[in-house]
Amino acid sequence: QRNAIETTPGGYCLVNDACSNVTAGTIGDILAERLRVRGVTAVVTDGAVRDSGDLEAIDFPIYCASRAAPASLSGLYAVEVQVPIGCAGVAIFPGDIMAGDKDGVVVIPNALTNEIAEDAPNQERYEQFVRAEVTKGRSIVGLYPASDKSLSDYKKWDEGQV
Repeated sequence: QRNAIETTPGGYCLVNDACSNVTAGTIGDILAERLRVRGVTAVVTDGAVRDSGDLEAIDFPIYCASRAAPASLSGLYAVEVQVPIGCAGVAIFPGDIMAGDKDGVVVIPNALTNEIAEDAPNQERYEQFVRAEVTKGRSIVGLYPASDKSLSDYKKWDEGQV
């Protein structure tokens, strides 16, 4: 565990596969602070964290499955770093992109990052159109997911003609 804390590069997210074991905390306030100071961007684990009150006080994103008082040494042991893992049933490989917000975390496979980065603004813009249409009373049937008609309507809306 200490090796992962000290070797995760700044600008990266530490992802911890705890095998969904929530009986012990995989990280607490001191280790999280060390990661934050080193420039690590976040921690993601399918396990628990400890010192949750103190963790809330530092400006460092942590995504976890639960909270637990015992330290990880009482139930978990880190074996390797920078290897493929399964976290919460999702395959994660070194170099994959992790994107998180208040709703949770998604994994973007490294090989797909360019494609997704190019398409994401279009998807967000289409969802703005959908919200506007739903607010006007339009049914989501044929709108979300998109249909040929809704895509045609969206194109007009996006061009400012609707």
